Amino acid sequence: MDRNLPCILFCAAIVSLVFFLNTISADPTETRCAIIIVSDLEGLDQHELDKADMFYQYLLDEGYDEDEIAYLTDSSMSGHDGLPNVTNILSSISWLQTTSTTTSDPVIYVYDHEKMINNVPAFQFSDGDITSCYFDSMLDQTEYQHLTLILNGNHSAMAASDLSDDHRTVICSMDPDRTYEVDQFNIARGLSDPNADLDDNGAVSFSEAYWSEMQRPEVLVQDPVLIG
Repeated sequence: MDRNLPCILFCAAIVSLVFFLNTISADPTETRCAIIIVSDLEGLDQHELDKADMFYQYLLDEGYDEDEIAYLTDSSMSGHDGLPNVTNILSSISWLQTTSTTTSDPVIYVYDHEKMINNVPAFQFSDGDITSCYFDSMLDQTEYQHLTLILNGNHSAMAASDLSDDHRTVICSMDPDRTYEVDQFNIARGLSDPNADLDDNGAVSFSEAYWSEMQRPEVLVQDPVLIG
């Protein structure tokens, strides 16, 4: 037996261990965080509740834990964390600010019919309004690698310019001048479409899901908007 064999095996084990530790340190656990808001100001919209539920289920399928999602919607919905009012929304943003890190890719999904209030785009909720400028300032105080905003409802792109940023993707279901009783844009449907994987990397990005939805005639007439 070669007397040097134990030494060789020991050195090989050390090299393997160093490689393993370097692999772990190069791939830290991702901090996931998402917020879903479904406004009930103009009455519950079952179509929008169903779309939001599809998105919630998509996040769970992607490996999100329930405590990594703030789901503000009707209390009848599975995963409900609170009503979609200003108090709870501000609390969810505060949670995002303390949870998200510089390596996070948080996503915020909002259904709301945006309106101009004193010449400023605003989201309207049952107990008050949140202007796009204030929303933007809250996001500016949040650390993240890249943030995705998905805005649904009439005039949803009204707030897009205020909320756009170099490190954000803003997806709106229709442009500022469009209004439809049924908003046909459904990001969860696009995300679940394997044909939307344009770069063939095995995953559908939010931008790819947007372009998938743009192939639908009933969605195209709404003039969806993608920034970033």
